[in-house]
Amino acid sequence: MVNPGDIAHVTVMAFATANGWTGPEFFIVPGVRQKKNFNSQVKTHFPQGTIALTSKGYMTNECFLEWAQFYIEYVKSIRGDPNNWALLVLDGHSSHAYSLGALKILNSNNILVVGLPSHATDILQVHDVAVFCPLKSGFRKACSDWVKEYRVNFRLDDFPRVLAACWASANSSANIRSGFMTIGLWPLNLRWLEENENKLKNKTLSLSAKFERICQRPFNFTSWI
Repeated sequence: MVNPGDIAHVTVMAFATANGWTGPEFFIVPGVRQKKNFNSQVKTHFPQGTIALTSKGYMTNECFLEWAQFYIEYVKSIRGDPNNWALLVLDGHSSHAYSLGALKILNSNNILVVGLPSHATDILQVHDVAVFCPLKSGFRKACSDWVKEYRVNFRLDDFPRVLAACWASANSSANIRSGFMTIGLWPLNLRWLEENENKLKNKTLSLSAKFERICQRPFNFTSWI
């Protein structure tokens, strides 16, 4: 992100609901000590955001547990009846699928976790479908504008400021609602598989067969953990 051989990876976890509400950002930064300047920039540009540390800035099982606790608090704030179940749809990254501690506390807080099949997030994940494309375009422009203005690549501490220039427009309520509609999750489209047959043909996994197998199983909340 700055100089060859001195590149940092930062992960930003995002979540949203079908009505277009977007939750606060969860930054995962490489290192073992909090970075004062980076933290200050996050609080300036993402006031409700929070920061976690991992060795390389990627999601890990332990960090996913931390995120799950963070997520649960916000679900409580928007869910009317705590006895109602919430549905959390995730990709199949190993840090999600094998973090048993996180899956257990989500389940105990009436949050049902559904993992997407491999190689299918580009057609089944809301953010992949409706947010990340405009975000990537906006981020490239923000990076270009930064270099034109300052004549240098930005540093890790500058990342929140650069990201903020394009985050809000890409992660908008309108895009979120569009994403849920596109993947057929809300409004629920029971004909989605039939209507998107051509997309599925290009996938290495037969989603139709997988969904049919799932539907044939007795439903049990605890079976997901």
